[in-house]
Amino acid sequence: MYILFPLSVTLLFETAFYIALNRRSIKLFLIASIMNVILNVTMNFLLSSQMSLDAYLTILIIYEICTVFVESLILWIMMHFKYWKTLLFSFCANFTSFCLGWILYDRLYPHKTAMIIVCSVFFALYFLLFLFVLLGFIKRPINKDNNDHDGNGYTERGIDERGEDSSDSVEDVDPLIH
Repeated sequence: MYILFPLSVTLLFETAFYIALNRRSIKLFLIASIMNVILNVTMNFLLSSQMSLDAYLTILIIYEICTVFVESLILWIMMHFKYWKTLLFSFCANFTSFCLGWILYDRLYPHKTAMIIVCSVFFALYFLLFLFVLLGFIKRPINKDNNDHDGNGYTERGIDERGEDSSDSVEDVDPLIH
């Protein structure tokens, strides 16, 4: 339970935060999910060996700061977002999930059954978020004639009007991030 509760909070809130920035990207959903699972489980496993509360809180803050930098670096490399914006969004996502997780854990710790219920609800909501992203990805038609039907200069396949592949270009991603 010690690792599942923070993992459920992290997966739900951080992944939802990233998806809110770029709803159409299944790639972003998968990257955010995988990096959050790996970083969160690793951090909580390492923190479980800390004895005193002072050492625990100090190391927790250091791990959270490192997590912000690692997540922003992963998003910068994998998604080609601007680094300073990935750093800002990673900080906001991690700070939000950290504060919400701390508040929920503090309120629910005496009630183990409530923690299990909340954890289950969070995993269910995360699964619904996955379905939302997946269905949005599947529902998008692929233009076979390379015409721009939505007026933004790009077709669904990422080929612009000049016939050049723009799927890895900066303009193909959500303007909030770039």
